[in-house]
Amino acid sequence: MSLLNEALRSAEQRREHPHAPAAYPGQVATRIGGTSPAFAILIAVAVLATLAAFVLLWLWLKPDPAPMETLLGAPFAEAAVTQPEPVFEEPAASAKTGSTGQPSEGAIDTIEIASEEPEAPETEKGRAPEPQPETEPERDIATVKPPSPAAESKPEPEFAVGNEPTPAPSEAAPAVKQQRETPELADRRTEKSIRQALSAGQFQKAEATLSDLLAIQPAPRSRARLARYLLVNQRPQQALTWLPRDMAATDDSLRLLRARGLLALGQTGEAVALLESNVPGVRQNAEYTVTLATLLQQQDRANDAAGRWAELIAFDDARAAWWVGLAIALEADQQFRAATRAFEQAMVLPDLPPSLAEYVRSRLTKLGAG
Repeated sequence: MSLLNEALRSAEQRREHPHAPAAYPGQVATRIGGTSPAFAILIAVAVLATLAAFVLLWLWLKPDPAPMETLLGAPFAEAAVTQPEPVFEEPAASAKTGSTGQPSEGAIDTIEIASEEPEAPETEKGRAPEPQPETEPERDIATVKPPSPAAESKPEPEFAVGNEPTPAPSEAAPAVKQQRETPELADRRTEKSIRQALSAGQFQKAEATLSDLLAIQPAPRSRARLARYLLVNQRPQQALTWLPRDMAATDDSLRLLRARGLLALGQTGEAVALLESNVPGVRQNAEYTVTLATLLQQQDRANDAAGRWAELIAFDDARAAWWVGLAIALEADQQFRAATRAFEQAMVLPDLPPSLAEYVRSRLTKLGAG
């Protein structure tokens, strides 16, 4: 009881003297009339900590708009945001205008702004759109409609940037001038046509084709083609009509064909005279020299014929027929030993025909016996 009484007395003293020390050494001294400053600071720190925890918790639990935009797609996410109604004005250089000053239909149909408000009704054809405010909301790239496959083939509308002029179409390339056909090319082309007509048995067509060309040029190749056909078919007189003397005088092929025509008509002297009037070199026309040598042999001009055969053999000594011609000319000119050597040389050549080989053996037998 004494201890309880002392405690009561100590409590009364503390009420009278608030700043008096506590009765017990470990007891914290407190103010009876108010709150301790340390306790108030502790309460403030606790309140601030609680608020900070709530803020952090709210920020952590706040929904992220990015996943929603990813799931729904950019056009659906943007559609949820209310935007002002799009306004189309008539800019001077930003859109292509027609002759009436109205914006081109391609520029309006390509870009569409997503909005919650219903679209404005379409204007009637030929009526100008009502004037709109000059301000125009910023267009979002995500709301541009992708072009359909059918629209890819159509020309895209032109969106002018700044005041850049539309490039003018390039000038058409000048037409290439066709090269004029030369007389030589025309002659070759006509010769081919005549050869095809003759192969098909269309002789009149071949004559008409040649006559058309002769009206503008001499056409030596075409003449030679038709004349050779007539000579082969035993029609020398008709062949000579296409081989006039003046043309034969300037062309080796025509001169040779005319000489064969004369020979076929029995005019051997005129044929030889024509050939000797202008003899080309062996390298240029070996056939011309062979014909001349043969005709000289028939005219009993063995020495002249042997000289022509010698020219041919000097050009090519592997022709058996030329050695036989030389041997015949030498035998006719009484040069038997030289003729024998010429016949023997013809026998060893591989291109000697069998019929001619029999003749050579018979001549060698006669010359050997003699």
